[in-house]
Amino acid sequence: MSPPSLHDLCYSQYEPSHFTQVRELFKTVWGANRSDECDAKHWNETLTGVCPGVVGLCEGQIVGFYMVWPMPFSDGQEQVMGGQPIDSMVHPNFQGKGMLRELACRCYELSNKGKLAVMFGAPNRAAYAGNVGALNWCHVGNILEYLRPLAPMSHHNVRWIEQGDRWICDSADSRLSGCTVQRDCPIDLGLQCEELSPLKRSWQVSRTAQWMNYRYRSVPDAEYYAVRLPEDRGRRGAALCGFRKSRLGMKATLVETITSDEDNRKAVISAAISWARHKGARYMVAKSTNNHPNEQLFWRGFIPFRRTALISRTLSWRCYSANPFSPKAWSLFGGAFDTM
Repeated sequence: MSPPSLHDLCYSQYEPSHFTQVRELFKTVWGANRSDECDAKHWNETLTGVCPGVVGLCEGQIVGFYMVWPMPFSDGQEQVMGGQPIDSMVHPNFQGKGMLRELACRCYELSNKGKLAVMFGAPNRAAYAGNVGALNWCHVGNILEYLRPLAPMSHHNVRWIEQGDRWICDSADSRLSGCTVQRDCPIDLGLQCEELSPLKRSWQVSRTAQWMNYRYRSVPDAEYYAVRLPEDRGRRGAALCGFRKSRLGMKATLVETITSDEDNRKAVISAAISWARHKGARYMVAKSTNNHPNEQLFWRGFIPFRRTALISRTLSWRCYSANPFSPKAWSLFGGAFDTM
């Protein structure tokens, strides 16, 4: 490639025909690719179809990419379509020249036309200044990441027995015995999520059945499982956890807890930990902006170990039940973030 110049660039709306070249750019920037299915899920098969995205081209080659991943939000009173910028990247030869800002501004215009109204982000340290200083994002809080080491499971105390399309826990521990596990998010569990009332005056992901079934559909490099309490004993609750191989071994992520009862929440987190051990995970992580579920994580041995900035931005002038720029307005957990 000839010496780069921003004057040689042109910009285009992302189309599925760009898929292969964007994957090549991803490998150049990040060093390795994810599976085709994972990228297609995030870029081409979102809740609104193809994601709002912009590519930067130099001599016909894609050298920059910026997209917003569409997500359904609730402000505590109504559902609002919004999104989260993910997978933004610029070829190393063009970094530090202002290209990312141009891509972002064009992408926000597309997102606004696509009826996305509110966004949140979790930038790394290198991207934080550019988002807050040049793209009008507001720092509204922090995302805490928790870690729980997992000791190898004693098969004498707990067994997960495969029966058809699910696994059933056999254990002397009454909290675990009878719990079941199914792959992905079952349709009835997605419908159960819709019955839960949203938090008032708070921004959160709207857990519609459509979102849950889309978000927790397994792909080759990320598997999802639903862990459920036995309802025949008067307990109702579930958790979703994801699994991905990492350089440190199998990584488990607690992405959802689905119950309105705190005792059931404790029980289902314990069941999710047991299932993670069964799967051979060496550790489990969880992310949260909300202080309330964090208490349950502490009680189950999770330790806070990393903090990331939470930023927000609006794409419209509407007024909402919850202020998107208030430090206390965002209640996000696990699967709200794109990392698992």
